Amino acid sequence: MLTDLSPRRRRRLVAACGAALLVCAAGGTTLAAAMPAQTPRTCGLGTLKGRYHFAADGWLTTASGRTPLSYAGFEEFDGAGHIKGTIRVSVGGNVAPIERYDAAYTLGSDCVASQTGVIAGEMTHWDLYPSPKGDRFTFIRTDPGTVTSGVEHRVG
Repeated sequence: MLTDLSPRRRRRLVAACGAALLVCAAGGTTLAAAMPAQTPRTCGLGTLKGRYHFAADGWLTTASGRTPLSYAGFEEFDGAGHIKGTIRVSVGGNVAPIERYDAAYTLGSDCVASQTGVIAGEMTHWDLYPSPKGDRFTFIRTDPGTVTSGVEHRVG
């Protein structure tokens, strides 16, 4: 323990540790400066490919108030801009039958995606933000009168 050392030995030990840290820091800086810069990550349609599961909830808002909603399902992204999905929706406690749908998506090199399609009988619009490997993404619905967002995880 440091308390068992004389004050002079503690100062020497602290000074030696400080010097070692400075050498490591300087070496790390030199090493980092010598490493090549990484190219910025870019995305393409193929970043999102495979089956993704999701579940989310939110609100529908109208002039007369808010109605809770929830939904769950999965989507198959083909890596070329097309989606086939399966969803079950509950609005205000009224559970709709399971529905299958087709949708389309775009994915820019900036890794921001957009999805559109008729889901649960209405045209929907979404923004998607994929992780670097495309194994998951966050989403938010962008249609007026809806407040919902969530996460999808690739499962296959």
